[in-house]
Amino acid sequence: TQKYDDISNTWSLSANLNTAVRGASGFQLNGYGYSSGGTGVSVTNITQKYDDIANTWTAKANLNTARQSLTGFVLSSCPSLICNLNIN
Repeated sequence: TQKYDDISNTWSLSANLNTAVRGASGFQLNGYGYSSGGTGVSVTNITQKYDDIANTWTAKANLNTARQSLTGFVLSSCPSLICNLNIN
């Protein structure tokens, strides 16, 4: 995993996801980064939370259904919303 510093315009290495995935949704909520869904060995419902201060990933509640190629965003009326762009 890499993180971007917009002040220095550089990328640096950070902690690896607990479970490696591709095609996951990434979004920010309350100062933490999240990764949900994606594909590892197969399509997954895993959600992981990144803490930039501690440089750690923590497992969180899984999506109800495994999904890949997602879009995630935050609304004021809904803490986080995941939209599936690829029906599995």
